[in-house]
Amino acid sequence: MNGSSDNILQQLHRDLTNRARGGIAIYFGAWLLIALSFDYPQQHPVFFALNSAIFILTVLSRLLHLFFYKKRPSTPLPLLYHWLVNSILVAGLHWGLLTLWTLSHDDYREISIFLLLTAASLGIAGTITLGISRRIGLVYPLVILLPVILGLLLRGAVEDILLSVMAGLALVYAFVASRTASQDYWRAIDNQALLEERAKQLEKLSTTDQLTQLNNRAYFDRRYAEEWKRCQRLGSALSLLILDLDHFKVLNDSYGHVFGDLCLQKVGETLQATRHREPDVIARYGGEEFVILLPDIDEAFVEAIAERFRLAIAAIELDYESHPVALSCSIGGSSVYPGRALSEDLLLKQADIALYRAKDNGRNQFQLYT
Repeated sequence: MNGSSDNILQQLHRDLTNRARGGIAIYFGAWLLIALSFDYPQQHPVFFALNSAIFILTVLSRLLHLFFYKKRPSTPLPLLYHWLVNSILVAGLHWGLLTLWTLSHDDYREISIFLLLTAASLGIAGTITLGISRRIGLVYPLVILLPVILGLLLRGAVEDILLSVMAGLALVYAFVASRTASQDYWRAIDNQALLEERAKQLEKLSTTDQLTQLNNRAYFDRRYAEEWKRCQRLGSALSLLILDLDHFKVLNDSYGHVFGDLCLQKVGETLQATRHREPDVIARYGGEEFVILLPDIDEAFVEAIAERFRLAIAAIELDYESHPVALSCSIGGSSVYPGRALSEDLLLKQADIALYRAKDNGRNQFQLYT
């Protein structure tokens, strides 16, 4: 099951669990109310005990489902979902068969009308409430109301035929109402998914540099502050590279801004392709300047990483009107262990100083702040 389907099933399971929670003991409670009112523990002890045991088992099954749902998140989601759906269907089927039995046996006729009325109420209310599950919306009204209709037809009296027609109308209404409730629910789910997708797109737009498709400066500033605090808390190193394209203004003036934008796009693609770790943050800092944040990397590895990026930029192949155009970059780097006594912008300042040293020393090189 793919991630999207799994998320939908998870939400359906959560909503169905919440909707069904109030009905965990409703069958058993209704059964006790009816049976005790007619003194069935004395008059029909075996019948009472057998059905009470079945009701207790269904209640225990629902409670166990609720326990695993809340306390054992490692339990496979499809297993929990089918457990819940089948428990609801079994409870409905039991009530339907119980009603059928009392309708077809004169010894239990005195409670049959109460079981019948309860079956109709549960069939309609349960289907509308739990019909967000297509299986429940289709099967639940059948298992609880069809036995009632069959039992009434078996009795065959005029009033029983009339009651069977009424039960059939209740069955049809349950189907129609369930379909409407299900459509409304799934339409709301689709709308929610659409809103979430649009929110993600808007968030991406707000944190992405549209020219290079790298992260923008606002995103970098936020992640820089987060990583500084995290490394400060864990006592780990944080490193930063500032990369500046050499003589980019001359390139822009010589070949035009359109070609300059093409160069920046190629640089963005190259930097992204050269990144080896997911936690590393690459962003366009402004103009032809890029920053690379390296969490949990100390100065022993900074030079090798910077050289990899420098060589990747130098390997970019560009041409303007069939004339090859070479790119190079200068990189300044710094590495610190963020401490409470250190200013948060220290790393940026040090990397910037190292960048200017690289430029002063002839460009197309890396300098580490020392």
